[in-house]
Formats: sequence, C-alpha cells, structure tokens
Amino acid sequence: MVIAPEGLRMARIPKGFRAFFLTSVLAGAATLVSACASSDQIKLKESREHYLRGDAAGAEALLYSPDVLEHEESRLQHYLWLSSVAMSQGLFEKALFYLERSRSLTLELRSDRGGFDWFSKEYKSNPVEFSYVQGFLVLSNLLLADAGETPAWSVPELKLPQGGVLVPAQSFPARKYSPAEVAQFRTKARAELLAWDQHLTVLKRTFPDQKFYQEDVFARILGGFVHGSGSTSQDRRTGELLALQAKENLPKIIDGLPTLQGGRQELEALLETLASRAKGKGKGPDKQSDKQSSKQEPGNTDTLVIADIGAVPAYRSRKVVVGLSLLFQNIENPVLRAQLEQIGFQVLFQLAPEFGLIAFTGAMVGAASSSDDEDPPRFLTDAVDQGLGFGMAFPALRFPDSNVKVRLKLVDLAGKELEVPLPVLSPLQEILARELRERMDAEWSKKAIQVGLQYLGVLVPAVIAYRAADQDQNLLAKIGILAGYMIAKKAIDRANAPDLRSWALLPSILAGGRVAVPEGRYRARLEVVHSRGSQLFDWGEIDFARGEGRLLYRKAGEVPAVSGGPGAPVATIQP
Repeated sequence: MVIAPEGLRMARIPKGFRAFFLTSVLAGAATLVSACASSDQIKLKESREHYLRGDAAGAEALLYSPDVLEHEESRLQHYLWLSSVAMSQGLFEKALFYLERSRSLTLELRSDRGGFDWFSKEYKSNPVEFSYVQGFLVLSNLLLADAGETPAWSVPELKLPQGGVLVPAQSFPARKYSPAEVAQFRTKARAELLAWDQHLTVLKRTFPDQKFYQEDVFARILGGFVHGSGSTSQDRRTGELLALQAKENLPKIIDGLPTLQGGRQELEALLETLASRAKGKGKGPDKQSDKQSSKQEPGNTDTLVIADIGAVPAYRSRKVVVGLSLLFQNIENPVLRAQLEQIGFQVLFQLAPEFGLIAFTGAMVGAASSSDDEDPPRFLTDAVDQGLGFGMAFPALRFPDSNVKVRLKLVDLAGKELEVPLPVLSPLQEILARELRERMDAEWSKKAIQVGLQYLGVLVPAVIAYRAADQDQNLLAKIGILAGYMIAKKAIDRANAPDLRSWALLPSILAGGRVAVPEGRYRARLEVVHSRGSQLFDWGEIDFARGEGRLLYRKAGEVPAVSGGPGAPVATIQP
C-alpha cells in the first residue's frame, strides 16, 4: 500500500500524544543546548576548585586564559578572583594591584539608582560584594604596613580573545619598605576604612528594611582595632567608640543571622576587649600606660588574627512559575486581551499542551511555584516545564551551616598548648543568601507577572496560527509555529535572565579574634567545627612578635558546611 502525503499528517494521532511528542522533542533540544557550558565557565569552575584545595598557582593560571576575559561585564569579578588568589599566597601588594582595578570598575558599573538590578547590565554584582572590595583594600594596606616588605611578584599579560591587551605584563622585585612607605600604607588603610563606612551608610539608606545592612560587625572590629592601636588619644577614643557601637548594634542584626548567634558570647567578649584595650591606653602612648597595659594582658603581643574560611558558592537560578489564570487577571494590553477573547480560554487550554505547558496542571488555576534550575528534572514533564514553561528566574544561594565554631590552636616551643576562640565576624554567605531570598520575596510577583505577560504575548498569536494550521492538517506549518514560539520564548528568557555573576572566591565566613600571648614562635592550626564534623588546617609556624596593632591573615580551604559542598543545606524560597 502506498501512503499518500496526507498520511503523514498527525490529525488521526491523539492530541495528547502529539503534545507529548512535539514538546518532548523541542524540550529535549532546549535541555541539550542549555546544558552546554561555555569554555570560560569551565575554566572559572576549575580555577575555584584549585583555589579551595590550596593550589593558588593552578587557580591563577586558569584566570589568565583569554577565554575568561571575553565578557566585558565579567571583568570586575575576574579582578576580584585574582586579588583573592594573591591574598591567599600572602602577596598583598599584588592583591592591592587588582583590588584597585576592581574599585575603578565598581565606580563605572554602579547604577545611578544606588542599589542594583538583577536584570540590568548597569550593575554586575551585589552590594555586599562591592562592600568587601573596600574591606580587602583595608586589609591589604594594613598587612603591607605590618610586613614592612614584599616578596617579588609579577603579573602576566592579560590578553583579550580579540587580541587586545587588558593588562600588560609587569614584574616587581622583592623589597623592604621605608618608614615613610609604611606610614603611607597605614594612612591609606584609614582612608579606606572611611570610604568603607560611607559605602555602608549608603547601604543602610538604600535597604532600610534589611537588618544586616544596619551594621557590619567586621568593619567595626577592624576599624576599632586599627584606631585603638593609634598613637594619639583621639585615635584610641575612636577605636573604643567603634567597638562599643558594634556591641550596642549587635542585637539589630544578630537575630537574622544564626551564624553570628552561635558565637555571640565570644563576639561580645572580643568587642569588650577591644573597647577596654583602647580605653586603657587612651591617655597617650606614655610608659606608665604601657606598664599598666602589660599587667592586664596574659602576654605582651597584640595581634588580630583573621581567618578567611571557605568560599561563597556561585549564585544559582531559582525559577518562579506563574499560572495562566494569574496572568489573565493582569492583562492590560487591549490587543492581547482581544486576541485571547477571539480564541477563547477553552481553545487556549486545549492547545497549550502542544506549546510545552504539559506540566501546568497546577499552574492552570493560577498557582505559583518555585524550583531550582540546578536540580536535574526528575520527570519528562519537569524537563518540559523548565524548558518551555512560564517562569521567571531569580538569583539564589545555598545557606551555610549556622552551627560553625572556629578555634586557633597554638603550641609553643616548650610544648605548651593554647586555644583561642575565633568568633565569626562576618557570615558573608549567609548575608548574601538571605538578601537574595528577601529580595526575591519582595520582587517575584511583579517581575514574574511582567515576564509572564510577555510570554502570553507570543503564545496567543502562536495559538491562533497553530489552530489554523491544525484545521488545514498542515504538519510542517505546525512544527514551524511551535519552533517560532520556542525561539521567541527563549529570546524573552535571555532578555530577562538574572545576573548570576558573583565574587565566587569571596570568603564564606570571616572569623577572627585578638591574640595576646607571650612573644615567640608557635605551631598553629585552625579548627573549624560544624554539624557534620570538624576540619583542621595546618598554618605552620607563626612568630607572634611584640608590638601593638599587628594583623595576621590566613586562608582556610574548602569546608563543606560553608562552601556549598555535597549535602550542604539549600535555601528554601517560598514565593
């Protein structure tokens, strides 16, 4: 029997199977396309893995590839990654080199609205991340002043894929700083502290409803320690006030940040110590004051130890799916409403499955749900929904384990063991995760409906055309209409994609404390304790020398509880 061309038509095939077949093919293609990671993203992921394992050289080498410099809007994060790698190596002058370039780009990318828009190219990062550009500028200048010298370092050529040079190759020799240069680093650190405070003030005004923007404990502690080590009464009084203000303001933010709650007593004790330290020496750097101070301390060293632990995971995409009836209630466009009335709701519901809405049985009645795009679809209908459904994506982040304790374990040359608690000073991952969730809770409805109406604007005309082709039993026309709809929908997806670029080498938490021990050399280990166990990091031998206001900064690698590793808690977002 010879089959006529008409026999290839799908009129006799049940509509449900046609829907299943067509949407499965199109959704499968969409899934394959979206699964292909670009070479720059692959290199950045590998660089992060090297960084967390402590392989700074491997992490840095991948960051010099032209591939990762292709997108201009990502260069801010690129400079920040390079600064993090340099700091983990103790190359603070090199870190400063990249941080200053990051700040220049910060000013260029900042939105005039003072906040940030997830769906705009004006501002390609998060306010908290921008805040810690200032924080690490303070740290780098202080660490250079304390060291009084720098090892040799170099910057390979940063070359663009198109062939242009972004940063020329440079080499800098090892050298000792003059007293004037050391003083200049300290002056710069104080200037950066002031700039940081101004940035935090802007955040308080811009986000008055978010408690964790009302106070930054780490900024206050760092400022209190620096000023409390000053040589004038005014400096020390400033240090005392900063510590006292941090303690007073702590209740304003601690209720929303469980990571801080867990170490509240140690944190309050540290703030009291910094305040009394500054107050006890407030009469000036005279000999009598120094004698009184030495009697009050268990040792004659004065070091603020800062542990940079883990790294904030990359942002994830959290999708909110909007139901059709919810969109119908919000149609204001008279042309779209007239088109919808022309075909009728019944026809739209009848044909919608063939446009990838098989999984909308719940959404049809106006429900809204959320799902995480990084989680693989469990069913075919999930894959279809993720590929073709009416969804609006928002940035999201894993929540870290809030039950984290950090301790510094010291062993002196005589074998005596000491243990110093290092409370969490800044739970950056938790702050970012909560901010993303709260912003989504506040913005999802308006934005998702806005984008959903754009989807509806291409669906309704497509359904009208598809209905005509279906009546003519024109298979090729129907496939073309479905493909055209999918292309239009993907264009809408791209136009409304959230900004998922982030400073993915930013520490997940910063812990720290003041160490006052007898002068000498110690074997140091950092212990990070969390709900799934503990990890030890060997920091080698450290010389705790006599002198006020010394700063020690060290990196601790990947900790599953704070790095979003396997089994880490995932943020629960309810629209």
